[in-house]
Amino acid sequence: MEDILVDEERSVRAYKIWESFEQDRQLLVDAEITDASKLQVLLVRGIEVLHHSQTGLITNAILLYNTSKDSLELRTKQISSFFGIRTNVSQFIEVSDVAEIRPGSHSLSFIRTKSTPLDNETMSVVGSQNCFDLQFINKTARDMFAKRLTNFIIFRLEKKSSDVTEVGNDVLDDFLVADRGYSNDRANVSLDRAFAKNDRIIQP
Repeated sequence: MEDILVDEERSVRAYKIWESFEQDRQLLVDAEITDASKLQVLLVRGIEVLHHSQTGLITNAILLYNTSKDSLELRTKQISSFFGIRTNVSQFIEVSDVAEIRPGSHSLSFIRTKSTPLDNETMSVVGSQNCFDLQFINKTARDMFAKRLTNFIIFRLEKKSSDVTEVGNDVLDDFLVADRGYSNDRANVSLDRAFAKNDRIIQP
């Protein structure tokens, strides 16, 4: 899915997405948080799904949570036209970029794979620059996964927000330490440590 918005418009949309998940997060109970944690364990290992592509193909795929990129990863096999070698091809949607978990076959990919009648078995994970169009064995499996994936996204956003807040407090503490008459050398070491922490959290 190609993003036609400029950077400023993306920022506005990202804030609205955050607001939406912020409202949903208030409804999370302990059981849902536990489900989100369990789903993260499963996604790190990978979950088998059917992927509908905009090229009109339906292929077996693995949906994963890529911890280093803090992203959902969809991994498929692609056969080289020259050597017939099957290679892994991955697409990514950052957790913070997930705009919608949309049940149903309301996507161009499902039209091109002629799968719009499978409305009860399909769903889309929608991001600003990509979209994962997935099929499950039945409506129950689709609904359960859509709900748990939504909770997982909320859970990860909460975790990221908590980490950034903690780092921000550490940076503030280090600035205060540096401002209390310590030597320039100690102040520089303190600030270097603060920004190193910040980089570990903020950088993808």
